[in-house]
Amino acid sequence: MFGGVGPGSDGPYGDVWVLSIPSFKWFRVSGLATTPWAPPRYEAMTCHIVGGGSKMLVYGGRNDVDNQCIDRTGIHVFGMAKLTWEQVYDPNGEEYQVPKEIYDVIGGGPYGGATFLPENGMANSKLEATFRDIIAKNKLTNGTSTNGTITSRPDDISRGSVGKF
Repeated sequence: MFGGVGPGSDGPYGDVWVLSIPSFKWFRVSGLATTPWAPPRYEAMTCHIVGGGSKMLVYGGRNDVDNQCIDRTGIHVFGMAKLTWEQVYDPNGEEYQVPKEIYDVIGGGPYGGATFLPENGMANSKLEATFRDIIAKNKLTNGTSTNGTITSRPDDISRGSVGKF
């Protein structure tokens, strides 16, 4: 997900967040606001997944200066496999693969298979049992490690406008 605005905030956010399932943790992707092709802080924009499922297009919305509609400022392209804002959109984009920076934190590999459940368990025991079975199978083929390039901040999950991720 990208952008949005929270109650009592100083304006729209310019963050990109990733939701890990089945752990249901949000991870903020750091270092994006200073990249050359990052869009301004937006709220009320729209996000669409395109390019073989590996790109998120962001357009429209309102800015943080005068709250005016800015849908004519262009389309911004976020490469979800590389976790970067991109200058050029390729409509024949590659198939999405989970970035190493993410699966190093949540487990699994480039084709999914996260290996962590919520720290306090799940309210639905049948759903938890289903995820435990899937995770047990995934652990046979995927290793896990940790990496500090993205940070978990589940206290901030109310921030942002959700794009399909």
